[in-house]
Amino acid sequence: LSRRISVENEQVESASVAQPTKPIVKSKSQEIISKAKVMTKGNRKDEKKIALPVIGENKLTASNEGLNVNDSQVTSSTTKSSSSNSARTVASTMNKNDDREAMTPDYCLKNFGDKLTHMEETEIVDYPKIWFLGPEARKIQAIQGGPNNNGYDDNDGNYLRVLHDHLAYRYEVIELLGKGSFGQVVKALDHKTNTIVAIKIIVNKRKFHRQALVELKILDILRKSDKDANCNVIHMKEYFFFRRHVCITFELL
Repeated sequence: LSRRISVENEQVESASVAQPTKPIVKSKSQEIISKAKVMTKGNRKDEKKIALPVIGENKLTASNEGLNVNDSQVTSSTTKSSSSNSARTVASTMNKNDDREAMTPDYCLKNFGDKLTHMEETEIVDYPKIWFLGPEARKIQAIQGGPNNNGYDDNDGNYLRVLHDHLAYRYEVIELLGKGSFGQVVKALDHKTNTIVAIKIIVNKRKFHRQALVELKILDILRKSDKDANCNVIHMKEYFFFRRHVCITFELL
């Protein structure tokens, strides 16, 4: 009996050795996901390890709101107009040429100064190219040094969106698409390219700033790894920093 058991054990061992191991083949999508997972830990050590750009406490202007353009090879971007006749009048001035040549801050202050708030009269100087002003929007009358980010945010740090107002003097807010704990997503018209996009506006809090920068790194990996758009991933188009909010533009499906 013992001899029979030992023979059976030898047969089992030889069978397991003879079984060829199948190589693990990862699909393109799995490779992209695995790369992205490495960057989702989100603690301070990981942020330093992947050299995340830091948002400082100092005043952020258009010249430094690009966060760190060299990191993800993307540039700042902003707003577009849609419905009211006056808005279209201003937009037509911007869009006379086929290449949609932008206006300068000086031109806007001289010709459309009455459409700007006191804060915007100062803010617009930091933006060398202007595509949209939101002339018919019911703008927030922000106060420099006022509470809740000069009046642009609610008590939770969410940006107070205004329909048909601009984001970074380029995009026009058309409607809200959704919101969550990290912020909100709006549908917007890009006056520079004359296209509809989705813009994610992150909550204005330091912890969400840090997490947004991690998200930018991941989105950039996804975009670069799916250049042929075969992985059914929504691509980030650009990102910018506006009134202390990280904003990310996406293609709108």
